[in-house]
Amino acid sequence: MSIKHWVSAASLLLVPALLFGEVYPQAGLETYMGPNGYLSFSPWAAVRVSTSPNSSVIFKVYRHLLNFDYVTDEGTTVTQDAQLSNFTLVYYYQKGKLDFYAAGSYLTGPVRGLSYYGAALDSGVEYKLWKFLTVTAGVYLLNENSVLWFPDQAQRNVLAYSLKSGLKIKLLAQLVFNPNVYILKNSDGVTALSYSAGLVYMPQDSVYITVYYWRYGERSDYKFAGNYLSAGLNFYF
Repeated sequence: MSIKHWVSAASLLLVPALLFGEVYPQAGLETYMGPNGYLSFSPWAAVRVSTSPNSSVIFKVYRHLLNFDYVTDEGTTVTQDAQLSNFTLVYYYQKGKLDFYAAGSYLTGPVRGLSYYGAALDSGVEYKLWKFLTVTAGVYLLNENSVLWFPDQAQRNVLAYSLKSGLKIKLLAQLVFNPNVYILKNSDGVTALSYSAGLVYMPQDSVYITVYYWRYGERSDYKFAGNYLSAGLNFYF
C-alpha cells in the first residue's frame, strides 16, 4: 500500500474523530493462502465511535492485496493480481449475553486494466449459552462487477451469498476454539460448502492473534476448492 493510499485512508478515518469526541483506534493485518498459489494480505485501520453504553459505530478501511494462478483456454498458466480498497461501516451492539453487528462495504480497484466494483452486506449474532460456550450465526451478501475470479470471461455482475453458523469454545482464559460451517451460492449457480476451525489467542484485552484452517468445497468450471490457511494480528480498542 502506497503512502498516498495510507494518507487517504487516514483522512477518511479522521472524519469521525472531528465529528465525535469519543473515538478509539483499531488496526490489523490478515493473510490467507491456498490452492492455485492463492495469497492475500489485508492491512486495515479503523476508528470506533461509542454511541451508547451498549453500541458503537466503526469506520473501517482495508487494502486487499491478492494474487492467484489460473489456466487460460490455451493451457497457459497466468498469475492474476489485484489491489482492492474496501470501505466498511459497522454497527455493533452488545447487551448481556447477546452480541449483534451489521456492516456495509464498498470495494473498488483495478483488475487487468478494468475496474472492480463490489458492494457487500454482512450481519451476525452471537449468544453466550454458558460461560465457556457461545453460538454464532450470520449472513453475507456480495455483489461484484469484475473479471477478478474468471479472467478469461467478460466483465459481469455476480451476486453471492453465504450463511454461517459456528461455536466459540473457551479453552482457557485467553484462548478460544472457533469452528464454523458455511453454505455458499452465487448467481452463476455455483454452490459450495465450507468449514473452518481456528484458535483465537488474546494475550491482552485489545490484542487478538488468530490462526485458522479452512476447507472450501466448490463445483464449478474453475475450481477454488481445497485447503486454506489464514492468520491475523488485530488490535481492537
